[in-house]
Amino acid sequence: MSEMSTTVGTSFTRRQLLGGSLVAGVATMFGSSALVGCGGDGSVTPPNLTFPRDVAALLRTLTLDGTYLIADPRTGRLYRIDQAARTVSQLDAAGTVRWTFGASADPAMSLSFPTDIALRPDGSVYVVDQGRVVLLTADGAFMRAIDGFGRARSARVDADGGLWVIDTVQHQVKGFTADGSPARSIAEYGTGAAQLNGPRGLTIDAQGQLHVVDSGNATVKVFSRAGALVRSYGAYGAAAGQFKLPRSVAVAANGLSYVADPTAGVLQVFDPSGAPLARLDNLTMGSRPAVPLDVTIAANGLVQVRLYSWTTA
Repeated sequence: MSEMSTTVGTSFTRRQLLGGSLVAGVATMFGSSALVGCGGDGSVTPPNLTFPRDVAALLRTLTLDGTYLIADPRTGRLYRIDQAARTVSQLDAAGTVRWTFGASADPAMSLSFPTDIALRPDGSVYVVDQGRVVLLTADGAFMRAIDGFGRARSARVDADGGLWVIDTVQHQVKGFTADGSPARSIAEYGTGAAQLNGPRGLTIDAQGQLHVVDSGNATVKVFSRAGALVRSYGAYGAAAGQFKLPRSVAVAANGLSYVADPTAGVLQVFDPSGAPLARLDNLTMGSRPAVPLDVTIAANGLVQVRLYSWTTA
């Protein structure tokens, strides 16, 4: 793929940016979604990218079949979330199912509506499931559950093994120690600088700070793990650096933040200070319009965007 000359703030279409050969390897997907990738193509060293100079040369697309997969770049295994069947399965790199959890008549061993997973260094897995978060062993056996959420939406594990969970209904980020004990709750409902309104997405940057997608307030708020507000970026609107209803955030090793806003149909990129760098809109899958739902970054630097498309009449 040849490199494009681009300028900060330019709007791109997916067709302009994506091309060339398909990339094999880990992916995130949902139904007839496509993957937008930027950074690497398998086992490469995470690149120290600058944006947008390098992006056109590094973006790739990968279209997959099946259900909602989340990749573990350390092992090459995939975790399949099947919301219709209410199960979570682990697959190896070849796509063979190793185990499945949730298909049980026992309420403790069943799932109601899984939405996310968070991986621990020892291979065990947290499954986010509405009013609780379930911890499974690396082999898919039930260990314990953390209850008491209004609606758990997403979760991440920090460098110390602590668990952080977004509770959309209770408008908080809830922290737990590695053994599952409550540590602290961050924020409360409201429109103030350190308050949240229907948060959705969460990621943890290299400094251990929590980037929280404050969907109802159309911002991303950065908190320390002690609960202090560090900064925020974004605001409501349609201009560069503004959101309609953001849903997901990912932060690369070089500090760049990627925010998916499906209501606006936009993926935006911010520098480490929160200043807007680029805005990717007019996304398509084939000839169909598409919107970005979620964004993650693999250990090899690949930026993965889960797109949703629909058929127009």
